[in-house]
Amino acid sequence: MDELPTLEVYQEQSISESSEISQPKNKELISLGITIPIATEIDGYATRRIDTALNHKEAIAFKAILTALKSQSAKLKSGRYVKKSADVYRWLAEKIAEQYANHNRHGD
Repeated sequence: MDELPTLEVYQEQSISESSEISQPKNKELISLGITIPIATEIDGYATRRIDTALNHKEAIAFKAILTALKSQSAKLKSGRYVKKSADVYRWLAEKIAEQYANHNRHGD
């Protein structure tokens, strides 16, 4: 892969009046568009558990995502609200898995 992943940033105003989870209101949110390389075919065992430690910059980025998801009362596929850092991983994994499944289903 010769190209580096792209990163697009645009500003989005998001205000939730009926949030199920108490968060500061009227905070400006941005959306990041990140190109993620992904194989169309995989071999071998796919692990279902990831234990990791984040460096300072990664921890701050995940906290920012957590804050934004909480302010939007984001839910996981299970119906549970995103409340903690581990939920950010789950939320991201669900979004990636959904896009991957859609790609494979449509044969794009």
